Amino acid sequence: MNSALMLLVIMASSGMLFALILKMALLKSKQIEMLEKENDIEIVVPFRNEGQNLLRLLQDLKAENLLENTWWIDDASNYQGSHLLLENGVRPDRLVRLPEHRGKKAAISAGVDRCEGEYVLTLDADVRLNLGYGKAILHSSLKDLNILPVHMNGGSFWADFFAWDFAFQWDFGKAIASLIRPITASGANLCFRRAAFKEVSSKRNDYSLASGDDQFLLAAMRNAKKEIQVLDQEELAVITDAPLGLHSGLNQRARWLSKSGRVGDKLAGALGAFGLVYLLSFYGVILYGAFQFNPLFIVGFAFWLPLHELWMPTDLGLPTWKRYLFGFLQPIYVLALLAFVLSGRKSWDK
Repeated sequence: MNSALMLLVIMASSGMLFALILKMALLKSKQIEMLEKENDIEIVVPFRNEGQNLLRLLQDLKAENLLENTWWIDDASNYQGSHLLLENGVRPDRLVRLPEHRGKKAAISAGVDRCEGEYVLTLDADVRLNLGYGKAILHSSLKDLNILPVHMNGGSFWADFFAWDFAFQWDFGKAIASLIRPITASGANLCFRRAAFKEVSSKRNDYSLASGDDQFLLAAMRNAKKEIQVLDQEELAVITDAPLGLHSGLNQRARWLSKSGRVGDKLAGALGAFGLVYLLSFYGVILYGAFQFNPLFIVGFAFWLPLHELWMPTDLGLPTWKRYLFGFLQPIYVLALLAFVLSGRKSWDK
């Protein structure tokens, strides 16, 4: 029992120290420099069978005075989306319909080929823009690759959980970017210098994969020594709906995990391995306490782990009890996700 108690102290201390370091990294995030002159930005929205989502994004782009700068790339979906756009004010010369389904990565490349501005912003068709997004993106000081915030809406138990998990990943990635370098990006809200994109595209070997546009682009920009930054201004955030059910959420996360694995980022892999060992050790000590019939040990340890989540600055408006419950469920979820991936049930269709 003494050895288990010692392990408990070591894990608790190391976990709280790591959380404190992450918290300090987030607090030292620098203020975004705003420019008087507007950036020369064009927007690319790839879509496939999105329907009404397109109209919501279109209205947001209109409200932010960004619609005229937008290219809509139809990845050979049904005609409903294209017709909806044309019927609601999109110019025919700004709508590109690909002759066959080639995947999101190819759709983005087709859009970039038509852009002439210095910067290109990619948005997923199912996102909504925060109020003030247009002014913020047009006047932010931009680099070769700019990783912009994405938030998820909850609503049900599992939607709240996956929104919380996504916020946890965003805050963790933001802290690691502040301490070392960025390890993750989302094509749902990503801005890059067009010339830099063209330069690294000629050296990429991932175009046989239909998706993974964001992670592979991040790796290519990093390997080419391009300037990369994470911008966390709330006006620059986009919002999308979290998966409503456990199965759909696992499918989404498994797809993301598959992309990250194929990129081969050693830092991200090392951090993931550390987190997995940490969580497995947590449950191992709980099982050891149960085997020794020591309920105080089990209860005390079980209540400690969710405290690691409290360093997150993102406020989702969830009650404390639910945040605490999600923190306790996270290790189980990670193991379930790994099992889901290893079973071969993963998708590359988005």
